[in-house]
Amino acid sequence: MIPARPADPAADPARHRNSFLQASNAMKDKSELVSILVFFAGLLAVAVAMPQNNYLLHIAILILIWAVVVVSWDLVMGYAGIISYGQLAFFAIGGYASGLLSTGMQLDPLAGILAGGVAAAAVGLVVAVVALRLDTVFMALVTFALHLSLSPILVAGRSFGTGGTQGVLGIPPISLGGYSFGTLDKLPWFFGAFVLAAVAVLVVFRVIHSPFGLAFRAMRDEPVQARSIGINAFRYKTVVFMLAAFLTGIAGGYYAHYSGSISPRILSLDTFLLVFGMLIVGGRGRFTGALFGVVIVTIINETLRSFGEIRPLVLGLLVVGTVMFVPNGVLDILKLLPGRAARSGRR
Repeated sequence: MIPARPADPAADPARHRNSFLQASNAMKDKSELVSILVFFAGLLAVAVAMPQNNYLLHIAILILIWAVVVVSWDLVMGYAGIISYGQLAFFAIGGYASGLLSTGMQLDPLAGILAGGVAAAAVGLVVAVVALRLDTVFMALVTFALHLSLSPILVAGRSFGTGGTQGVLGIPPISLGGYSFGTLDKLPWFFGAFVLAAVAVLVVFRVIHSPFGLAFRAMRDEPVQARSIGINAFRYKTVVFMLAAFLTGIAGGYYAHYSGSISPRILSLDTFLLVFGMLIVGGRGRFTGALFGVVIVTIINETLRSFGEIRPLVLGLLVVGTVMFVPNGVLDILKLLPGRAARSGRR
């Protein structure tokens, strides 16, 4: 009896294509992990090399806090395909909830931060129930309406402790094991933000690369086929929306305790443009791009801080330029380098 010859992968195009896609996805996952490590290692190097430089530590803390917001926003818009402009509203809700609970009810700051995340997720659930049943355009309008309406609500809620235009003041610092984070030494705040961002990034990364993530990406790319195999789009998108709101609310709570205050100014057009610019510059649906978009835009924003009115104009031009010339994010510029272009041509 003649033994059967081993199957030739080239003779089975479907199997060959699947093997290629699996190898390509594995390489992409590895590349993303390396980029994540570079992001965190670079910030950690700044803290270790210059632990007394409060200005650089402050910038690093902001990068880590905004990284949580932008990665969460990218999970919603880039991967789940939900057009949402309400992410800063969830940030403000988390900050206000934590600040009010810590000042008014003397709740432990860490518990207040967690409560801020829960409050943001609860509002996220309400918004999801309303918005996710609507057409894409109306979904965007509902989430942007949340952003626009929250500031007047907070200003009008002075009798409920929101502080009006001044916001909530005197929010206490975090205490951990009897040690209170001070206002002069920013190193503890850096490590707190470092842990927060690392956990949030890991959670989002795992969600994206899980069967759950595969399901909502299928809904984004092939909604008809996804529904035909029984994927409940509303349920999946609601969970994603709430998770992003929760993580953003946690970041807002941490920011409130770090700053010692939270006010409606966090919902200003300048702040919206800043954070939205981070998402666009990094590229929607590009996990590591979101992280480096935060770094790039934060550095540009701080460099232009002394220029006053010019700063939002430059950020606006940066967003428009990115959309026009590198719509997938600034990391696509690397493809224009001679070595990368040559390798792409050979492939």
